[in-house]
Amino acid sequence: MIAHAPDRFAGTKPLAQWPEAPAAMRFARPGWIDLAVFLMLFSGPPRLRVRDATASLRGETDAAVLLRLFVWAAGLIWILYRLYPFLVSRGIVPRMSLPQILGIVLSLVLAAGVFVAPGPGLTAFAVYQLVVMVVFSWLYVQLYGPDAYVRHLFWGCLLLTIAILCAWAFMPELVVRRGRVRGDLIGPSGALAAMGLTLCLTGTVRLRRWVFLSASVLFAVLLIAAQTRTAFGGFILAALLGLLFRYAGPIRKFYAFAAIATLVAALFGLLEAGGEYAIREEQSLATMSDRIPLWSHLIGTMMRESPAIGLGYYSASRVLGPQYNENLGNAHSAFVEILVGGGLVGGLLFFALYAVLIAYSARLLLFGRSSSLVFAVLGLFLITFVMSVTNTEGVQGGPIGFTFWSMCALIPATWEKLMREGLWEPTVAGSNGVGPERRWISAAPV
Repeated sequence: MIAHAPDRFAGTKPLAQWPEAPAAMRFARPGWIDLAVFLMLFSGPPRLRVRDATASLRGETDAAVLLRLFVWAAGLIWILYRLYPFLVSRGIVPRMSLPQILGIVLSLVLAAGVFVAPGPGLTAFAVYQLVVMVVFSWLYVQLYGPDAYVRHLFWGCLLLTIAILCAWAFMPELVVRRGRVRGDLIGPSGALAAMGLTLCLTGTVRLRRWVFLSASVLFAVLLIAAQTRTAFGGFILAALLGLLFRYAGPIRKFYAFAAIATLVAALFGLLEAGGEYAIREEQSLATMSDRIPLWSHLIGTMMRESPAIGLGYYSASRVLGPQYNENLGNAHSAFVEILVGGGLVGGLLFFALYAVLIAYSARLLLFGRSSSLVFAVLGLFLITFVMSVTNTEGVQGGPIGFTFWSMCALIPATWEKLMREGLWEPTVAGSNGVGPERRWISAAPV
């Protein structure tokens, strides 16, 4: 059943009246329907078949399209069900933070492109997905809290990773392309592995040792098999981010393991081979697999034809991309996709959104370096940012886009959690950095 949330702030006092550490913020526990809707939206859902890139422009439907429509309709129904008690029973609208407001305004600007898009139905549905992701994450975090949201992201990554590895074993045609386990028809393998492994190493999700080790191995195997350069880079940046945190989580043991593995690889002369495997096609780095000329073509066309509101989010790149290179069916960058689809207005709003999220992240990094939740949220933000540079899925419906738009709710909510609960410093570190004795430092400044 769907859970009913208590008043989160019932019985709380202003920070100035707290003589000692305040009680933790209270959130409801999600029901199975909440979790099912969350996982369906996170998954995309999977496409499970190869489809003509122009079929959606023509409005053609099949079973996979109907499934996608059902999933995103379920997301909207869940949102309306959750908003009803606030709007009707209480007569209030839950407060939105600045990133969420910018996300909604950006969606309105992208919606204006429906009138000029080559595929207006496709553009309208893509904008609809964006709105659902922003509002769903906002309500879900409000009701169940950022910790629960991050845990459910982890389980979503793990379920899709298991599905991809099973397909690799029994139906490789679904997930293998050019010798790489890309997982295109189920989910982006590299991004799922990088996000899942990062969440394992943060210690945010409490797992039994055998579950932790099994999940870490699965994520590591998929990350290596995917050979996705941006996923490698995003994970490395997220792991290095852990050096700035002060709690004794699994990431500390990972550093020791990585150092030993690097030393052994150097002794056996494997470092060069490992670098070549990760880079794959070195000659493609100069043009980022022909993406840079593609971006120049897309942006130039947009500036000539419709610089203000763009040419139609998501659908314009499907027409213009193959005109430059028939093997490139979209913009291959979330930033270029927004700029071409929403014009200069949409591009400025998107960069403003990123600027606000980075400002929040800087404050979290400054005042929350004893928090595994802060590490998890910022690690996911780093990975989605790196993936978005060369992947349109960074803003579209699917694991990467869902996680990115979740940042609009997760990052402000994590900051609010720090402000309300203050900062903790463990005095006796346990396996996850939180021992039986903890010392109250102070509330995070507003």
